[in-house]
Amino acid sequence: MPHVSVPSGELTHFDLPKICVITGGREGVSFREVKFSWYPRGLAILFLMPILAVIVIRLMTRTTKGQLPFTDAGYSRYRRARLVMPLSLVLAVFLWAGALYVTRDAHLSDGASIAMFLLFLALPFGTYLAFVRGHTLKCTLINETKTTLEIPSEDAARAIHAHLVGGRAVPVAALA
Repeated sequence: MPHVSVPSGELTHFDLPKICVITGGREGVSFREVKFSWYPRGLAILFLMPILAVIVIRLMTRTTKGQLPFTDAGYSRYRRARLVMPLSLVLAVFLWAGALYVTRDAHLSDGASIAMFLLFLALPFGTYLAFVRGHTLKCTLINETKTTLEIPSEDAARAIHAHLVGGRAVPVAALA
């Protein structure tokens, strides 16, 4: 997915063209409120020490909010992707617990526990592939000067980048 760097304070309907960041559509586009947070992903190693991880990530997290252009269909996909993934993770935990319970009871089938463990592993990956990949925005950087977003629509990335650089032609390689 292409990356777009938007200067700080320019995530507004005044500063961005009317092209959906999810679908690339230009018809029926409206600007919707969005919020992003970002922290250095290298901090994930701290999850071996959960309390320290929470404190450091909390201190280093940066947030921003603004408005981005969406069609109704694009906004629906974006909202669904943000909702479905956490739900699939919760369901996966229940499947894992169920598989442990089924395994514990000797009179229940081993096939059922194996099936539940496989679903536990496959559910989040399947959900990501079906509902999240290509349907959501990913914030890859927030700093004092810019917010960098990974967006699904290459057409929108070109249009936003061209708009921000004053309409000059932009090679596709510059957006990757």
